[in-house]
Amino acid sequence: MRYSIEEMQDAYDEINRKERPLVAFGGALGGALPAAALYFLFAQIGGIFLPMLLMPAAVIGIFARYTGFPYRLKPRIPIGILAMVFHFAGCWLLQLNPFVYLLGPVCAGVAISVSKVKLSRVQEFAIGRAEIGKLGPNKSIQPTAKASAD
Repeated sequence: MRYSIEEMQDAYDEINRKERPLVAFGGALGGALPAAALYFLFAQIGGIFLPMLLMPAAVIGIFARYTGFPYRLKPRIPIGILAMVFHFAGCWLLQLNPFVYLLGPVCAGVAISVSKVKLSRVQEFAIGRAEIGKLGPNKSIQPTAKASAD
């Protein structure tokens, strides 16, 4: 399916306008409160399964996704680091086996992957065109007129 330059430029401007990395990190911090409640729930249950320890990281990622709309990797890395640090704090609070701390990078990966916004097809094409330099805020939409040397 082919999209016009105007459609791709509008889509690219829209996703750049919607993406707010600081708000996404604030949303991740806000998502840490329900994630902490999950850790306290796990402590009350007594025994936990290891996949349950990935749920707080997913909650942090979901909150970041719906508040800051991050689509690039660079704004999502601090969210993953926050989820990993939060996982370490939860494992320390629950006094779990030290081998459970090895799930920290996995929790970071879960938060990073869950926090990515789903893009439409035209937005994906617009990002691809912007990466190769054919679309962007400094590019003109109108085609340039060729000067003929007669």
